[in-house]
Amino acid sequence: MVENLIIAKNIAEAVSCKVSCKASCKESSAYLAGGTEINRLNGTVNASTLVSIGRIAELDGMSVVDDPRKGSCATASRFLRIGSMCTFQEIVESNDAPQWLKDASRFMASRTKRNMATIGGNVALMRDDSYLYATLLAAGSLLELVDIEGNTMFRCTRKYMNEHESFKDCLIAAVLVPMNAVVASRRYANTAESHAVLTMGAGIVNGELRLAAALKGTGVFLMPHLSELISNGATEDEVLDAAKNHSGVEVKSDMFGGEAYKRYLLGVTAYDLAKKVLSQGGSR
Repeated sequence: MVENLIIAKNIAEAVSCKVSCKASCKESSAYLAGGTEINRLNGTVNASTLVSIGRIAELDGMSVVDDPRKGSCATASRFLRIGSMCTFQEIVESNDAPQWLKDASRFMASRTKRNMATIGGNVALMRDDSYLYATLLAAGSLLELVDIEGNTMFRCTRKYMNEHESFKDCLIAAVLVPMNAVVASRRYANTAESHAVLTMGAGIVNGELRLAAALKGTGVFLMPHLSELISNGATEDEVLDAAKNHSGVEVKSDMFGGEAYKRYLLGVTAYDLAKKVLSQGGSR
């Protein structure tokens, strides 16, 4: 239950408030961005103190930047830096945002919700029906994070996914998407406003095919096995068979569909999206 609301004026103040709450065993805290998750019925965020970051100017705006990392970590020469408080609608209307990111942002069908929901909030939640995370992951996107000591660091979306618990207290300052990425995505839901059973992204990162999915009941994950099969010329039937029998991903039957149905969606969508990006970006 929310008992306190703190409105931070800058990043340093927001992080300081988070540290203070963490030091108190009696208080749990969360950053408040657009509020679409915190304010919805049965939302997943449970905190007694909210630190509002909506008035922090450094978290707004978009700009083209060089890869902030150095050496072998670099995956692209130029990135679009998107402040974490940028809304889905701002991305859709941006002249700088790549088309693939606009397409993924439009998975959120409600314009009213798009005017509230932020890219940083969607990334931080990393829900199993996330609108954007699978696509950002497939594109090789980066996250600009500020830890509780005020240090800025850049982490790839894969590392953030794999070590999500260790980053839970970090403030997401920006999302960096590669300007020259070849990416495609698809979403399956009963209606435009329903929770998605599957959202998948396919991208070419450093010449390699990358497939990522957000699957209801399972979570967000990469699919290197299917990526390798398709890159090596596997047929659609071979990919479907691999998705059906792949034990590396636990798929649960629920109200969104049975295990067999979900695995079929994983296989057929992976094959279709992979062929699309490979035809645009070249094979491995």
